[in-house]
Amino acid sequence: MSNWWEKDPNREGPQFKYKDLPVFQKGLEVLQTVYTIFDLVKEDEKEENALLKDAVRIMLEDAQIALAKIAGAEGAELYGLKIENAYIIKSHARNIQATSNLLEMSEEIDDSYIQLLRNQVNDFRQAFLDWVHGFDPTNDVKGEWDFH
Repeated sequence: MSNWWEKDPNREGPQFKYKDLPVFQKGLEVLQTVYTIFDLVKEDEKEENALLKDAVRIMLEDAQIALAKIAGAEGAELYGLKIENAYIIKSHARNIQATSNLLEMSEEIDDSYIQLLRNQVNDFRQAFLDWVHGFDPTNDVKGEWDFH
């Protein structure tokens, strides 16, 4: 059985073009590193490990939601919908960044993994900013919830 992010001939075509975006690829790198960190945390009776495992589980959720929101933003035509997804992505990426500080306090995880994750989040941030700057603010409609 393959992972959902791996190539699947049944999941190709124009509706899956988001998978080739640098921001999506960088997000996958973050997700894969968080999975590795998750596997490094031992499941045992120690409360510290349980709390750490929960924190990393939340990081997994953050990374997965960010990737889903990239796909959603790419499927949207309107600037307002794209930027709404971008704010959600930013929030989840910042959660991962902040939680990496908690990981540093643990003896379960080698510092090299934490530094790798931080570097990947920074690379993701750069790709994210490039991606968001490509949104067309003129392709939008005004609505009752609009900030314009």
